[in-house]
Amino acid sequence: MLNTELKDRLDDIIDRYKLSDYRAQLDKNIEGEGMKIGFRGACSSGKTSLLNSMFAGLNLPVDIAPTTRSICFITPKEGLSENEYFRDNGTNLESISIMDFNDIVDGTIDASAVIKTPCPSILPMGTVFVDTPGFDSIGTEVDLTTAFLNKVDAAVFCINGTAGTLPQNQLEFLQRPDVKRMANYIVFAITHKDQLEQQESFLKKEIQKQLANIDVFSEIDWEDRIFFVDAKHDNNSELVYSFVKKHILGQHETLHDSRINANLAIFANRLKDVLQDRLDNMKLDESDIDQK
Repeated sequence: MLNTELKDRLDDIIDRYKLSDYRAQLDKNIEGEGMKIGFRGACSSGKTSLLNSMFAGLNLPVDIAPTTRSICFITPKEGLSENEYFRDNGTNLESISIMDFNDIVDGTIDASAVIKTPCPSILPMGTVFVDTPGFDSIGTEVDLTTAFLNKVDAAVFCINGTAGTLPQNQLEFLQRPDVKRMANYIVFAITHKDQLEQQESFLKKEIQKQLANIDVFSEIDWEDRIFFVDAKHDNNSELVYSFVKKHILGQHETLHDSRINANLAIFANRLKDVLQDRLDNMKLDESDIDQK
């Protein structure tokens, strides 16, 4: 349930202490956006290729080397005939060219990218799909990915099936508190199905054994939460949707309220620091105030 008491109190504080600059931030935290589903995984695990295969007009850059170096929001929109590209400047969306969009995605420009794309009929309207840098990236990309965990409701976790198992760094990532909180709302996509050197059933059982050793995952039946994909095939929209619909979409309202409550708590702490800073300045003597 949405914490309306906290929201109303923050509204009152912003009005009482004339913190109008923070109004847009509060509004952004409680905006009525649809569900956010993050595509997670290590570098080159097939996240971006899978997204490209789900949307006919999507053409996010893909390479063997890491190419996604910023957060990219894919927003399916009914009635579009071609993609529209935007930069998220924190309060609204600024229309940009495809060249600028690609520069954001590959990290040349420091920003968040948004692409509105024609929506396949099978996919749910209002749901935002989020492509993220591999969590084993070096530098700011991994910081972006981990910092963004609290802003998504659920996840499609991509695993490169040619590895034959879940590597240690991926198991460690799954044990992060901000990943474990959404344990019930994760599905696993094993990619590169066409390149597997072992039977799908065997690989699926091995991954299930590994997940069973993670405390919050041990009580979950992963049998029907793991599926195999090959980005070269054209049925990935149906595959992803069937798993998302069964395990995630039915909890839309609960997940949405949970995300907003978490964001309100973070915003409240930020506002508290602002007020504390003001109070500290009021306690200074005149010389210190002049110096500041």
